[in-house]
Amino acid sequence: MRRAGLPALLCALLVAGCGGAGGPHIQPGLTLGNVRLPPGEFGRSVVRVGGLSAADVAGAAALALFDRRQPPTGWVLARDDDWHDSVLAAQFAAGPVYSGLLAVDPDYLPTAATDVLKRIRPRMFPKAKGLEGLVVGGATPNLFGDVDQLDLKVSLLRAGSPEQLALKTVPYRGGFSGAYSDSVMIVSNADRDYALPAAAWSAYSGDTLAFTDRDTLPQATRDLLVQRQKLRIEQPSIYIVGPPSAVSSRVAAELRRYGPVKRISGADPAAVSVAFARYHDPATGFGWGIGGGPASVSLVNRGQWANAIGAFSYAARGPQAPLLLLDRNDRLPPSVASYLTGLGQRGGRAQAYAFGDAKSIATGVLRQVDTLLSGGRGA
Repeated sequence: MRRAGLPALLCALLVAGCGGAGGPHIQPGLTLGNVRLPPGEFGRSVVRVGGLSAADVAGAAALALFDRRQPPTGWVLARDDDWHDSVLAAQFAAGPVYSGLLAVDPDYLPTAATDVLKRIRPRMFPKAKGLEGLVVGGATPNLFGDVDQLDLKVSLLRAGSPEQLALKTVPYRGGFSGAYSDSVMIVSNADRDYALPAAAWSAYSGDTLAFTDRDTLPQATRDLLVQRQKLRIEQPSIYIVGPPSAVSSRVAAELRRYGPVKRISGADPAAVSVAFARYHDPATGFGWGIGGGPASVSLVNRGQWANAIGAFSYAARGPQAPLLLLDRNDRLPPSVASYLTGLGQRGGRAQAYAFGDAKSIATGVLRQVDTLLSGGRGA
């Protein structure tokens, strides 16, 4: 698995401070080339990918990964107000599709997204007859009016429920890539935060993500699992992401009708995000399996969950970083702090990307992360 080094860190930081993507204004601080960098917003092993909104953050992430010479195949527009739509959008960032992800309001195209779309023309999705963009989830004619002004050929992917939308993404993603994944992740349709680290893996691997109720497996998800077996001519490997309080043992038993089932669990969303970063199934190759450096990780405050759209981009390309969740802006969860300490002690060369502004993840937390990943040395 590729790991981005210092140049990627610096690129991300410069983009995060770019006014064109709506990032925070650069304050006086250290000089890097001709650019003044804000004190505390970067370090030996950490950098902020910032912005005042999820659209700003996703735009900054996209500009760090794509340019006119290396554009995405297409742009996938994910709603910043609906996490179901956004986690399903993540799979399109994985190879061989390699789309760019942008956060949008269902009623309009934010300035940051508009700026990125004006700067970088996509190559067109493979095997899609000239399609250049995909809107995942509901949207109003106003949004499409904004997109039309940019002369971008887009399609709308929507359905009556999250479970049905997950099913509907399968032929799109499979058609673009010419293949279907062996693995299916099952997440709660009610507990958002367990789905976020799963979506980051989906952005890297292209593995399908599907929803369930706590105690009942929806029919659309059953249909998806049956469909996958027909497409692959074998049962899929099924991974439940979250504890039994989110997806019950009863549902796990039902899932075993469709394939072997394993669970990635933890006491809370932060602990599950750490467990997912560590997890690897040697039988299937599923999971990051990151127990030490060299490694990259992304940090998102789950209270500002939509910043994860930018983190999904960093899971797919560049740093290829799993997503770790914070519970609040002013401290690290113990499980995350312990994991980062281990990364800093086992082989070194670990780095973290913090998505969002200082109200989302405080500068003091970045300093703590830098110290942990730098083996106590700090910036």
